[in-house]
Amino acid sequence: MPGRPSELQYVETPLLEQLERLGWSVKALDDTEKHLPESSFRTSLREVIIPAKFKAALRRLNPWLEDDQIDALCEQMQTYDYPTEKMLDNNICVFDRLMDGLSAYNEETGDDETVVLVDWDDMEHFDPATSKNEYLAISQYKVRIPGTEEHIIPDVVLFVNGMPFVVIECKAPDIAEPVAEGIEQLMRYQNRRGSKDMEGVPELFYYNQFVVSTCFHDARYTSITGGTSHFIEWKDPYPYKLSDIRTDSIPSSQEILVAGMLEPFHLIDIVRNYTVYNETDEGKTIKVVPRYMQYRGARKIIERIRSDKAGGTLWHTQGSGKSLTMMFVIRKMYNSADLNDYKIVLLIDRTDLQKQLFKTSRTIKYPVNKAGSIEHLKRLIASDASDVTVAMVHKFGDNSGKTEKFPVLNTSERILVMIDEAHRSEYSELAANMWRSMPGSIKVAFSGTPITKTVETFGGYLDKYTMRQAQDDGVIVEIKYE
Repeated sequence: MPGRPSELQYVETPLLEQLERLGWSVKALDDTEKHLPESSFRTSLREVIIPAKFKAALRRLNPWLEDDQIDALCEQMQTYDYPTEKMLDNNICVFDRLMDGLSAYNEETGDDETVVLVDWDDMEHFDPATSKNEYLAISQYKVRIPGTEEHIIPDVVLFVNGMPFVVIECKAPDIAEPVAEGIEQLMRYQNRRGSKDMEGVPELFYYNQFVVSTCFHDARYTSITGGTSHFIEWKDPYPYKLSDIRTDSIPSSQEILVAGMLEPFHLIDIVRNYTVYNETDEGKTIKVVPRYMQYRGARKIIERIRSDKAGGTLWHTQGSGKSLTMMFVIRKMYNSADLNDYKIVLLIDRTDLQKQLFKTSRTIKYPVNKAGSIEHLKRLIASDASDVTVAMVHKFGDNSGKTEKFPVLNTSERILVMIDEAHRSEYSELAANMWRSMPGSIKVAFSGTPITKTVETFGGYLDKYTMRQAQDDGVIVEIKYE
Protein backbone atom coordinates (compact mmCIF):
# COMPACT_ATOMS: atom_id res chain seq x y z
CA MET A 1 0.00 0.00 0.00
CA PRO A 2 1.60 3.31 -1.07
CA GLY A 3 2.61 5.51 1.83
CA ARG A 4 0.61 5.62 5.03
CA PRO A 5 -2.91 4.16 4.89
CA SER A 6 -4.45 7.55 5.64
CA GLU A 7 -2.52 9.10 2.73
CA LEU A 8 -4.04 6.63 0.29
CA GLN A 9 -7.52 6.70 1.80
CA TYR A 10 -7.96 10.39 2.51
CA VAL A 11 -5.81 12.10 -0.12
CA GLU A 12 -4.66 10.00 -3.08
CA THR A 13 -7.83 7.98 -3.71
CA PRO A 14 -10.21 10.99 -3.53
CA LEU A 15 -7.86 12.82 -5.89
CA LEU A 16 -7.90 10.02 -8.46
CA GLU A 17 -11.67 9.60 -8.15
CA GLN A 18 -12.25 13.31 -8.79
CA LEU A 19 -9.90 13.26 -11.78
CA GLU A 20 -11.83 10.31 -13.20
CA ARG A 21 -15.11 12.21 -12.85
CA LEU A 22 -13.56 15.09 -14.77
CA GLY A 23 -12.62 12.90 -17.72
CA TRP A 24 -9.19 11.49 -16.86
CA SER A 25 -8.35 7.83 -17.32
CA VAL A 26 -6.86 6.53 -14.07
CA LYS A 27 -4.29 3.80 -13.51
CA ALA A 28 -3.79 3.18 -9.79
CA LEU A 29 -0.76 0.95 -9.23
CA ASP A 30 -0.40 -1.26 -6.19
CA ASP A 31 2.81 -2.17 -4.38
CA THR A 32 3.62 -4.92 -6.88
CA GLU A 33 2.56 -3.16 -10.09
CA LYS A 34 4.53 0.02 -9.46
CA HIS A 35 7.82 -1.90 -9.84
CA LEU A 36 6.84 -3.23 -13.29
CA PRO A 37 7.28 -0.80 -16.22
CA GLU A 38 4.59 -2.54 -18.26
CA SER A 39 2.04 -1.64 -15.57
CA SER A 40 2.51 2.01 -16.60
CA PHE A 41 2.66 1.21 -20.35
CA ARG A 42 6.48 1.48 -20.54
CA THR A 43 9.31 -0.87 -21.41
CA SER A 44 11.75 0.59 -18.88
CA LEU A 45 11.61 2.46 -15.59
CA ARG A 46 14.15 4.85 -17.10
CA GLU A 47 11.48 6.30 -19.39
CA VAL A 48 9.82 9.48 -18.12
CA ILE A 49 7.37 9.84 -20.99
CA ILE A 50 5.22 6.93 -22.12
CA PRO A 51 6.46 6.32 -25.69
CA ALA A 52 3.55 4.08 -26.68
CA LYS A 53 1.03 6.75 -25.64
CA PHE A 54 3.05 9.52 -27.31
CA LYS A 55 3.25 7.59 -30.59
CA ALA A 56 -0.46 6.81 -30.52
CA ALA A 57 -1.20 10.53 -30.08
CA LEU A 58 1.05 11.39 -33.04
CA ARG A 59 -0.98 8.97 -35.19
CA ARG A 60 -4.32 10.43 -34.07
CA LEU A 61 -3.28 14.04 -34.51
CA ASN A 62 -1.19 13.58 -37.68
CA PRO A 63 -2.66 10.67 -39.68
CA TRP A 64 -0.34 11.39 -42.62
CA LEU A 65 2.76 10.30 -40.68
CA GLU A 66 4.48 7.03 -41.56
CA ASP A 67 5.45 4.55 -38.83
CA ASP A 68 9.18 5.20 -39.23
CA GLN A 69 8.55 8.94 -38.95
CA ILE A 70 6.60 8.43 -35.72
CA ASP A 71 9.48 6.41 -34.25
CA ALA A 72 11.96 9.14 -35.25
CA LEU A 73 9.77 11.90 -33.83
CA CYS A 74 9.47 10.05 -30.52
CA GLU A 75 13.27 9.86 -30.36
CA GLN A 76 13.52 13.53 -31.28
CA MET A 77 11.12 14.47 -28.50
CA GLN A 78 13.37 12.71 -26.00
CA THR A 79 16.52 14.40 -27.30
CA TYR A 80 17.21 17.65 -25.50
CA ASP A 81 19.28 20.71 -26.29
CA TYR A 82 20.93 21.04 -22.87
CA PRO A 83 22.66 18.80 -20.30
CA THR A 84 20.55 16.83 -17.82
CA GLU A 85 20.97 19.29 -14.97
CA LYS A 86 19.71 22.24 -17.07
CA MET A 87 16.12 21.53 -16.15
CA LEU A 88 14.66 24.97 -16.90
CA ASP A 89 16.44 25.32 -20.24
CA ASN A 90 15.15 21.92 -21.33
CA ASN A 91 11.68 22.78 -19.98
CA ILE A 92 11.64 25.87 -22.23
CA CYS A 93 12.81 23.74 -25.16
CA VAL A 94 10.00 21.21 -24.62
CA PHE A 95 7.44 23.99 -24.06
CA ASP A 96 8.37 25.54 -27.41
CA ARG A 97 7.89 22.15 -29.07
CA LEU A 98 4.46 21.83 -27.44
CA MET A 99 3.44 25.28 -28.68
CA ASP A 100 4.96 25.12 -32.18
CA GLY A 101 4.98 21.38 -32.88
CA LEU A 102 7.71 19.37 -34.59
CA SER A 103 8.25 19.04 -38.34
CA ALA A 104 8.17 16.12 -40.76
CA TYR A 105 7.95 15.51 -44.50
CA ASN A 106 4.46 14.73 -45.75
CA GLU A 107 4.65 12.10 -48.49
CA GLU A 108 1.15 13.00 -49.68
CA THR A 109 1.74 16.73 -50.21
CA GLY A 110 5.47 16.74 -50.82
CA ASP A 111 6.00 19.43 -48.19
CA ASP A 112 7.46 19.69 -44.72
CA GLU A 113 4.54 20.11 -42.33
CA THR A 114 4.01 20.84 -38.67
CA VAL A 115 3.55 17.80 -36.45
CA VAL A 116 0.96 18.58 -33.78
CA LEU A 117 1.67 17.20 -30.29
CA VAL A 118 -1.48 18.39 -28.49
CA ASP A 119 -4.95 19.23 -29.76
CA TRP A 120 -5.40 22.67 -28.23
CA ASP A 121 -9.06 22.80 -29.24
CA ASP A 122 -9.81 21.11 -25.91
CA MET A 123 -9.27 24.49 -24.23
CA GLU A 124 -12.60 25.63 -25.69
CA HIS A 125 -14.78 22.53 -25.69
CA PHE A 126 -13.62 19.33 -24.04
CA ASP A 127 -15.59 16.14 -24.56
CA PRO A 128 -13.96 12.92 -23.32
CA ALA A 129 -15.79 10.96 -26.01
CA THR A 130 -14.42 12.99 -28.93
CA SER A 131 -11.17 14.51 -27.66
CA LYS A 132 -8.08 13.64 -29.69
CA ASN A 133 -5.92 14.00 -26.59
CA GLU A 134 -5.43 11.28 -24.01
CA TYR A 135 -5.56 12.37 -20.36
CA LEU A 136 -4.05 9.71 -18.11
CA ALA A 137 -3.39 9.80 -14.35
CA ILE A 138 -1.00 7.19 -12.95
CA SER A 139 -0.34 6.72 -9.24
CA GLN A 140 2.95 5.50 -7.80
CA TYR A 141 4.89 6.28 -11.00
CA LYS A 142 8.34 4.83 -10.45
CA VAL A 143 11.30 6.31 -12.37
CA ARG A 144 14.97 5.41 -12.08
CA ILE A 145 17.39 8.14 -10.99
CA PRO A 146 20.04 8.58 -13.73
CA GLY A 147 23.37 6.87 -13.02
CA THR A 148 22.06 4.97 -10.01
CA GLU A 149 19.99 1.96 -9.06
CA GLU A 150 17.72 4.21 -6.98
CA HIS A 151 14.25 5.46 -7.93
CA ILE A 152 11.74 8.18 -7.22
CA ILE A 153 8.04 7.32 -6.93
CA PRO A 154 5.80 10.40 -7.24
CA ASP A 155 2.32 9.73 -5.88
CA VAL A 156 0.41 10.91 -8.97
CA VAL A 157 1.63 11.97 -12.42
CA LEU A 158 -0.74 13.43 -15.00
CA PHE A 159 0.04 12.67 -18.63
CA VAL A 160 -1.29 14.40 -21.73
CA ASN A 161 -0.58 12.27 -24.80
CA GLY A 162 2.05 10.37 -22.85
CA MET A 163 3.88 13.50 -21.62
CA PRO A 164 4.09 14.16 -17.85
CA PHE A 165 2.51 17.62 -17.43
CA VAL A 166 1.82 17.59 -13.67
CA VAL A 167 3.48 15.87 -10.69
CA ILE A 168 1.49 15.62 -7.45
CA GLU A 169 2.74 14.59 -4.03
CA CYS A 170 0.12 13.46 -1.51
CA LYS A 171 0.68 13.50 2.23
CA ALA A 172 -1.43 12.17 5.07
CA PRO A 173 -3.30 14.98 6.82
CA ASP A 174 -2.49 13.58 10.28
CA ILE A 175 1.29 14.10 10.12
CA ALA A 176 3.12 17.28 11.14
CA GLU A 177 3.33 19.84 8.31
CA PRO A 178 2.21 17.48 5.53
CA VAL A 179 2.29 20.04 2.69
CA ALA A 180 5.83 21.12 3.63
CA GLU A 181 6.90 17.48 3.60
CA GLY A 182 5.35 17.05 0.15
CA ILE A 183 7.14 20.17 -1.10
CA GLU A 184 10.45 18.81 0.17
CA GLN A 185 9.90 15.59 -1.79
CA LEU A 186 9.01 17.52 -4.93
CA MET A 187 12.25 19.47 -4.58
CA ARG A 188 14.15 16.18 -4.25
CA TYR A 189 12.42 14.73 -7.31
CA GLN A 190 13.56 17.79 -9.27
CA ASN A 191 17.10 17.51 -7.89
CA ARG A 192 16.80 21.05 -6.53
CA ARG A 193 18.02 20.55 -2.96
CA GLY A 194 21.68 21.21 -3.75
CA SER A 195 22.81 17.63 -3.20
CA LYS A 196 26.26 16.66 -4.49
CA ASP A 197 24.78 13.43 -5.87
CA MET A 198 21.87 13.07 -8.24
CA GLU A 199 18.80 12.38 -6.09
CA GLY A 200 16.02 13.18 -8.55
CA VAL A 201 15.01 12.84 -12.19
CA PRO A 202 15.22 16.27 -13.85
CA GLU A 203 13.99 14.84 -17.17
CA LEU A 204 10.58 14.12 -15.64
CA PHE A 205 10.22 17.88 -15.20
CA TYR A 206 11.28 18.92 -18.70
CA TYR A 207 7.60 18.39 -19.62
CA ASN A 208 6.21 19.75 -16.35
CA GLN A 209 3.75 22.63 -16.23
CA PHE A 210 3.38 22.78 -12.44
CA VAL A 211 3.79 20.66 -9.33
CA VAL A 212 1.32 20.14 -6.47
CA SER A 213 1.70 19.22 -2.81
CA THR A 214 -1.55 18.23 -1.09
CA CYS A 215 -2.93 16.77 2.14
CA PHE A 216 -6.57 17.20 0.98
CA HIS A 217 -7.42 20.11 3.31
CA ASP A 218 -4.46 22.13 2.01
CA ALA A 219 -3.25 21.87 -1.60
CA ARG A 220 -0.60 24.13 -3.10
CA TYR A 221 1.11 24.46 -6.46
CA THR A 222 3.97 26.28 -8.18
CA SER A 223 6.13 26.00 -11.29
CA ILE A 224 9.50 24.24 -11.51
CA THR A 225 11.26 27.53 -10.69
CA GLY A 226 9.17 28.21 -7.59
CA GLY A 227 10.78 27.95 -4.18
CA THR A 228 9.19 26.50 -1.07
CA SER A 229 7.59 29.86 -0.25
CA HIS A 230 6.03 30.15 -3.70
CA PHE A 231 3.58 27.25 -3.30
CA ILE A 232 0.10 28.81 -3.21
CA GLU A 233 -3.52 27.73 -3.13
CA TRP A 234 -5.94 27.87 -6.03
CA LYS A 235 -9.00 29.22 -4.25
CA ASP A 236 -11.64 29.55 -6.96
CA PRO A 237 -12.67 26.77 -9.37
CA TYR A 238 -14.11 29.30 -11.88
CA PRO A 239 -16.02 28.80 -14.11
CA TYR A 240 -17.28 26.13 -11.72
CA LYS A 241 -19.05 27.12 -8.54
CA LEU A 242 -18.17 25.57 -5.21
CA SER A 243 -21.56 23.86 -5.22
CA ASP A 244 -20.66 22.17 -8.52
CA ILE A 245 -17.84 20.36 -6.74
CA ARG A 246 -19.60 19.36 -3.53
CA THR A 247 -23.21 19.93 -2.47
CA ASP A 248 -23.09 18.54 1.06
CA SER A 249 -20.29 20.73 2.42
CA ILE A 250 -17.61 23.24 1.46
CA PRO A 251 -15.06 21.63 -0.90
CA SER A 252 -11.54 21.06 0.34
CA SER A 253 -8.51 22.94 -0.93
CA GLN A 254 -7.55 19.85 -2.95
CA GLU A 255 -10.98 19.52 -4.55
CA ILE A 256 -10.99 23.21 -5.55
CA LEU A 257 -7.50 22.99 -7.06
CA VAL A 258 -8.37 19.85 -9.02
CA ALA A 259 -11.56 21.40 -10.43
CA GLY A 260 -9.90 24.75 -11.14
CA MET A 261 -6.56 23.62 -12.60
CA LEU A 262 -6.79 19.95 -13.57
CA GLU A 263 -10.14 19.70 -15.35
CA PRO A 264 -8.75 18.80 -18.81
CA PHE A 265 -9.88 21.94 -20.64
CA HIS A 266 -8.63 24.13 -17.77
CA LEU A 267 -5.22 22.43 -17.81
CA ILE A 268 -4.89 22.76 -21.58
CA ASP A 269 -6.01 26.40 -21.35
CA ILE A 270 -3.49 27.17 -18.60
CA VAL A 271 -0.63 25.59 -20.55
CA ARG A 272 -1.54 27.22 -23.86
CA ASN A 273 -2.53 30.70 -22.72
CA TYR A 274 -1.55 31.35 -19.11
CA THR A 275 2.02 30.13 -18.83
CA VAL A 276 4.97 32.46 -19.47
CA TYR A 277 8.70 32.57 -18.96
CA ASN A 278 9.62 35.88 -17.40
CA GLU A 279 12.88 37.61 -16.58
CA THR A 280 13.28 39.01 -13.09
CA ASP A 281 14.97 42.31 -12.30
CA GLU A 282 18.08 40.28 -11.43
CA GLY A 283 18.10 38.76 -14.93
CA LYS A 284 16.94 35.33 -13.80
CA THR A 285 14.43 33.42 -15.94
CA ILE A 286 11.41 32.01 -14.12
CA LYS A 287 8.42 30.00 -15.27
CA VAL A 288 5.15 31.66 -14.30
CA VAL A 289 1.77 29.97 -14.06
CA PRO A 290 -1.32 32.01 -13.19
CA ARG A 291 -2.86 32.71 -9.83
CA TYR A 292 -6.54 31.95 -9.61
CA MET A 293 -7.64 35.59 -9.77
CA GLN A 294 -5.53 36.19 -12.89
CA TYR A 295 -7.04 33.18 -14.65
CA ARG A 296 -10.56 34.13 -13.58
CA GLY A 297 -10.14 37.80 -14.49
CA ALA A 298 -8.65 37.13 -17.92
CA ARG A 299 -11.35 34.57 -18.72
CA LYS A 300 -14.09 37.01 -17.74
CA ILE A 301 -12.65 39.66 -20.05
CA ILE A 302 -12.58 37.17 -22.92
CA GLU A 303 -16.11 36.01 -22.14
CA ARG A 304 -17.37 39.62 -22.12
CA ILE A 305 -15.73 40.33 -25.47
CA ARG A 306 -17.30 37.23 -26.97
CA SER A 307 -20.76 37.66 -25.50
CA ASP A 308 -21.58 41.33 -25.98
CA LYS A 309 -18.38 43.06 -27.13
CA ALA A 310 -18.48 45.33 -24.11
CA GLY A 311 -15.83 46.48 -21.67
CA GLY A 312 -15.88 46.99 -17.94
CA THR A 313 -13.74 47.41 -14.85
CA LEU A 314 -11.36 44.80 -13.44
CA TRP A 315 -10.80 45.54 -9.76
CA HIS A 316 -7.64 43.69 -8.77
CA THR A 317 -5.73 45.21 -5.89
CA GLN A 318 -2.11 46.35 -6.19
CA GLY A 319 0.37 43.50 -6.13
CA SER A 320 -2.00 40.97 -7.74
CA GLY A 321 -0.16 40.90 -11.07
CA LYS A 322 -2.38 42.95 -13.36
CA SER A 323 0.33 43.25 -16.04
CA LEU A 324 0.45 39.45 -16.29
CA THR A 325 -3.34 39.33 -16.49
CA MET A 326 -3.09 41.65 -19.49
CA MET A 327 -0.53 39.32 -21.07
CA PHE A 328 -2.80 36.33 -20.49
CA VAL A 329 -5.71 38.12 -22.18
CA ILE A 330 -3.54 38.90 -25.20
CA ARG A 331 -2.18 35.35 -25.37
CA LYS A 332 -5.69 33.89 -25.20
CA MET A 333 -6.90 36.20 -27.96
CA TYR A 334 -3.97 35.29 -30.20
CA ASN A 335 -4.69 31.58 -29.81
CA SER A 336 -8.45 31.96 -30.40
CA ALA A 337 -9.57 31.84 -34.03
CA ASP A 338 -12.50 34.16 -33.35
CA LEU A 339 -10.39 36.83 -31.62
CA ASN A 340 -6.91 36.82 -33.14
CA ASP A 341 -7.66 39.56 -35.67
CA TYR A 342 -8.15 42.18 -32.95
CA LYS A 343 -5.94 45.22 -32.57
CA ILE A 344 -4.91 45.66 -28.93
CA VAL A 345 -3.90 48.94 -27.32
CA LEU A 346 -2.33 48.96 -23.84
CA LEU A 347 -2.37 52.33 -22.10
CA ILE A 348 -0.19 52.60 -19.02
CA ASP A 349 1.13 55.38 -16.80
CA ARG A 350 4.24 53.74 -15.36
CA THR A 351 7.55 53.13 -17.14
CA ASP A 352 8.25 50.13 -14.89
CA LEU A 353 5.06 48.47 -16.13
CA GLN A 354 6.13 49.17 -19.71
CA LYS A 355 9.38 47.34 -19.02
CA GLN A 356 7.49 44.41 -17.48
CA LEU A 357 5.24 44.16 -20.51
CA PHE A 358 8.17 44.05 -22.91
CA LYS A 359 9.91 41.40 -20.79
CA THR A 360 6.95 39.08 -21.41
CA SER A 361 6.30 40.20 -25.00
CA ARG A 362 8.03 37.04 -26.33
CA THR A 363 5.00 35.06 -25.23
CA ILE A 364 2.44 37.37 -26.83
CA LYS A 365 3.13 36.30 -30.46
CA TYR A 366 1.50 39.46 -31.87
CA PRO A 367 3.83 42.16 -33.22
CA VAL A 368 4.40 44.60 -30.31
CA ASN A 369 4.85 48.30 -31.01
CA LYS A 370 5.98 50.98 -28.58
CA ALA A 371 4.54 54.41 -29.34
CA GLY A 372 7.47 56.82 -29.28
CA SER A 373 5.52 60.04 -29.83
CA ILE A 374 1.97 61.32 -30.15
CA GLU A 375 2.18 61.25 -33.94
CA HIS A 376 3.59 57.74 -33.86
CA LEU A 377 0.75 56.64 -31.59
CA LYS A 378 -1.80 58.09 -34.03
CA ARG A 379 -0.27 56.14 -36.91
CA LEU A 380 -0.25 52.91 -34.92
CA ILE A 381 -3.91 53.31 -33.90
CA ALA A 382 -4.94 54.15 -37.48
CA SER A 383 -3.24 51.05 -38.86
CA ASP A 384 -5.46 48.09 -39.75
CA ALA A 385 -2.85 45.62 -38.50
CA SER A 386 -3.74 43.08 -35.84
CA ASP A 387 -1.00 43.95 -33.39
CA VAL A 388 -0.29 45.26 -29.90
CA THR A 389 0.51 48.92 -29.25
CA VAL A 390 1.92 49.92 -25.87
CA ALA A 391 1.72 53.62 -25.01
CA MET A 392 2.14 55.80 -21.98
CA VAL A 393 -1.24 57.36 -21.26
CA HIS A 394 0.15 60.91 -21.43
CA LYS A 395 0.67 60.39 -25.18
CA PHE A 396 -3.03 61.24 -25.41
CA GLY A 397 -2.26 64.67 -23.97
CA ASP A 398 -1.83 66.30 -20.59
CA ASN A 399 -3.85 68.32 -18.13
CA SER A 400 -2.50 71.71 -19.17
CA GLY A 401 -5.71 72.70 -20.88
CA LYS A 402 -3.86 72.87 -24.19
CA THR A 403 -4.34 69.24 -25.15
CA GLU A 404 -4.68 68.61 -28.85
CA LYS A 405 -7.96 66.98 -29.79
CA PHE A 406 -7.41 63.66 -31.50
CA PRO A 407 -9.44 63.00 -34.64
CA VAL A 408 -11.23 59.74 -35.30
CA LEU A 409 -8.36 57.40 -36.13
CA ASN A 410 -9.92 53.94 -36.33
CA THR A 411 -13.62 53.07 -36.34
CA SER A 412 -13.14 49.31 -36.13
CA GLU A 413 -15.11 47.45 -33.48
CA ARG A 414 -12.34 44.85 -33.24
CA ILE A 415 -10.05 46.91 -31.04
CA LEU A 416 -9.45 46.13 -27.38
CA VAL A 417 -8.10 48.94 -25.21
CA MET A 418 -6.76 47.92 -21.79
CA ILE A 419 -5.95 50.78 -19.43
CA ASP A 420 -3.81 50.22 -16.34
CA GLU A 421 -4.64 52.03 -13.09
CA ALA A 422 -7.43 53.78 -14.94
CA HIS A 423 -8.62 55.76 -11.92
CA ARG A 424 -5.51 57.94 -12.07
CA SER A 425 -5.80 59.58 -15.44
CA GLU A 426 -8.77 58.98 -17.66
CA TYR A 427 -11.33 61.64 -16.70
CA SER A 428 -10.05 64.63 -18.64
CA GLU A 429 -9.26 65.43 -22.24
CA LEU A 430 -7.07 62.32 -22.09
CA ALA A 431 -10.18 60.17 -21.86
CA ALA A 432 -11.94 62.19 -24.52
CA ASN A 433 -9.06 61.55 -26.91
CA MET A 434 -9.18 57.81 -26.22
CA TRP A 435 -12.90 57.66 -26.88
CA ARG A 436 -12.79 59.96 -29.90
CA SER A 437 -9.87 58.26 -31.64
CA MET A 438 -11.26 54.69 -31.28
CA PRO A 439 -15.05 55.12 -31.01
CA GLY A 440 -15.91 51.48 -31.65
CA SER A 441 -13.30 49.93 -29.38
CA ILE A 442 -13.88 47.77 -26.32
CA LYS A 443 -12.35 49.42 -23.26
CA VAL A 444 -11.35 47.57 -20.10
CA ALA A 445 -10.08 49.43 -17.05
CA PHE A 446 -7.63 47.72 -14.68
CA SER A 447 -7.61 49.32 -11.26
CA GLY A 448 -6.40 48.44 -7.80
CA THR A 449 -8.40 51.22 -6.17
CA PRO A 450 -11.42 51.96 -8.37
CA ILE A 451 -13.64 54.93 -7.70
CA THR A 452 -17.24 55.50 -8.71
CA LYS A 453 -16.15 57.45 -11.78
CA THR A 454 -14.14 54.47 -13.01
CA VAL A 455 -17.21 52.25 -13.14
CA GLU A 456 -19.37 55.01 -14.60
CA THR A 457 -16.83 55.56 -17.37
CA PHE A 458 -15.89 52.01 -18.30
CA GLY A 459 -18.79 49.90 -17.10
CA GLY A 460 -19.51 47.53 -14.23
CA TYR A 461 -17.09 45.22 -12.51
CA LEU A 462 -15.90 42.27 -14.57
CA ASP A 463 -14.12 40.79 -11.57
CA LYS A 464 -13.08 41.78 -8.05
CA TYR A 465 -9.99 40.84 -6.06
CA THR A 466 -9.82 43.03 -3.00
CA MET A 467 -7.11 44.09 -0.59
CA ARG A 468 -8.53 41.77 2.08
CA GLN A 469 -8.45 38.77 -0.28
CA ALA A 470 -4.85 39.59 -1.21
CA GLN A 471 -3.92 39.74 2.48
CA ASP A 472 -5.64 36.42 3.14
CA ASP A 473 -3.74 34.88 0.21
CA GLY A 474 -0.42 36.31 1.36
CA VAL A 475 -0.03 38.29 -1.86
CA ILE A 476 0.45 41.48 0.14
CA VAL A 477 1.14 42.12 3.81
CA GLU A 478 -1.34 44.05 5.91
CA ILE A 479 0.07 47.26 7.36
CA LYS A 480 -0.97 47.79 10.97
CA TYR A 481 -0.54 51.07 12.76
CA GLU A 482 0.22 50.81 16.47
